[in-house]
Amino acid sequence: MKLAVIAAVAALAATPALAQSTYPDSNTTVVTTPSNTTVVTRPTSPDSDAQIASKDAARQNYYQHKLDAANAQAEANSAQSQANQAAADRDAALDKAAGDRADMRAADQ
Repeated sequence: MKLAVIAAVAALAATPALAQSTYPDSNTTVVTTPSNTTVVTRPTSPDSDAQIASKDAARQNYYQHKLDAANAQAEANSAQSQANQAAADRDAALDKAAGDRADMRAADQ
């Protein structure tokens, strides 16, 4: 059992060395990569960096405008709430004044 494990470990250790073979007519080395790797390449177009930067700036502007609009809506809601509160306070003051006048009339009689 131990011998089989040692042989398996030795075979795994030798696999990368066997995979890198060199061609006798050039200095080229073949390197194999696992199939589950992802290769990321840079865009080939010279304008692609400018396009990406332009798209990023447009996206940033879009979300900044959305944030500005949300802040403006919050301020408008706050102003409307303050106006409603002022109207309610005014109505309460008018009702109190009318009640006071009614009390004064009742006291005069």
